[in-house]
Amino acid sequence: MTTWIHCNSCYRNYSRDYQFYMLNCSHILCHGCLQSQVIAKRNECKWCKRPVRYRKICKEIFIEN
Repeated sequence: MTTWIHCNSCYRNYSRDYQFYMLNCSHILCHGCLQSQVIAKRNECKWCKRPVRYRKICKEIFIEN
């Protein structure tokens, strides 16, 4: 499994069992950290301060050999 994708906040490695999101600024957050950011009503990325928009990373993005 590819391990270069990880949450930029808690450093959790990507797995198909847990949802990850890519922000429009290319930072990546796991579901828990994204929820924390949304609950805290932060409308900007905590690293680059750009306004936050996000998309789910598709679980089928990686093909295992």
